[in-house]
Amino acid sequence: MENDSAGKRAADYWFIDGIPELVYGAAIGLWSIAGFVWKVYFHATDAMMIILMIAGTALLLAMILWDRRIIEPIKARITYPRTGYVQAPAIVDSNPNPLITLNLNPLEQPRNENVTLFRSQVVLLMQTFFLSFNLRSRWSPALVTSFVALLFLIFRRRPYYRFSTISLIVLALMGVGIAIANPPEPGRRFLASACSGIWLAGIGLIKLIRYLRANPLLRPPASEVHA
Repeated sequence: MENDSAGKRAADYWFIDGIPELVYGAAIGLWSIAGFVWKVYFHATDAMMIILMIAGTALLLAMILWDRRIIEPIKARITYPRTGYVQAPAIVDSNPNPLITLNLNPLEQPRNENVTLFRSQVVLLMQTFFLSFNLRSRWSPALVTSFVALLFLIFRRRPYYRFSTISLIVLALMGVGIAIANPPEPGRRFLASACSGIWLAGIGLIKLIRYLRANPLLRPPASEVHA
């Protein structure tokens, strides 16, 4: 039976509003689209492409290292006023008995496997650019996105953060749609990662809309406002 610890619930709560997916997906998507535009319309050289690769890698590392500093202010405006604050999944430190919100057992270590797995999946989505960097054929975006979707499908049985089968099919079909559209050859290397970013951001946006509908912002009574 899957362990439903307080730390696990806190980690699940981190993804309840879709904001982490939306932030990561937007970063990957915008970076990829910028690279496509830079290559196709501004005719960037190979040296400039290497600089862009380094910048993309730095962006990903920054997102992984400081994602909570980026996401927390957004959650403070959207999530916490609706359903309250729950401490983000903690990274286990030297404190042998950490205490987190909703955790009444001081001996229980927070479980953040789903957060760790989500980050590793984001890394793989970012790697779609590197997987397709030298693939300039018309169908390369379809091949790369289908390959990544297949990997997620194979390992989706792990009992932590995972994408649904339907969403993975959508990811593969996005690559097929791009191939059918037959975009300019110089920018095809960016299209698999662009699909990945837009796909991940779309998942986050859908979750956010559902969350906002299920948890409307409660306004204080008029008597309290004028008190």
